[in-house]
Amino acid sequence: MCIYKLGVIKKKKNVHKKKKTRKEKIAEHQKRLNKKKPIDKKIVLFKTLFFLGIILTVFEISIFHKTIIHEMIPISIALITGIGFTYFNSKILKIQFDTESKFWQLLYNTLAFGGIILFVLMYLNYKSPNVNLEVHKFEIIDKSSMGRATRRRPIARIDYFGLKQGIIFGYKDTKDFKNADSLILKIKKGNLGFDVIVEKQLIRQK
Repeated sequence: MCIYKLGVIKKKKNVHKKKKTRKEKIAEHQKRLNKKKPIDKKIVLFKTLFFLGIILTVFEISIFHKTIIHEMIPISIALITGIGFTYFNSKILKIQFDTESKFWQLLYNTLAFGGIILFVLMYLNYKSPNVNLEVHKFEIIDKSSMGRATRRRPIARIDYFGLKQGIIFGYKDTKDFKNADSLILKIKKGNLGFDVIVEKQLIRQK
């Protein structure tokens, strides 16, 4: 009899158990969402390298415009670096980013590691001492421009001892650029053998 009564009491307690309100359920759900997920350090590292590579590529382009070098050389360096890193870390990228596409892996490695290594090489060449400077005059063989429609930067193409090289000027030089037929370059030898433009000057037609 006592056992029966205890069973009845337990059932009554379960029946009278307070139901959660809609507001309380929403609050609990939000609490679960707000729980911090563990940080994957490898993903953070790969994303950091990716953005670092892009940022350094922007700076590298600025150095490229001051360096006498065929455009295919830096492109080849970045691409070869990307291919090399794809060969070594494709399994890691497959796990971390859940992709088996070799194209996306190559693109990532080219922009990340290719961008970093290319910047380092171009910067090392660019930071050579300003000694034994040479001054040369070149005829402008072609003219063009780049940039925004309202503030385009003029580009003078010259024959730099057999290499077709584009020399970029600022928007403020547009007026002088239109009347120029040649230019003068002050050059230094880069640490890696590629000439670097120290100064440039337009020569106006008489």
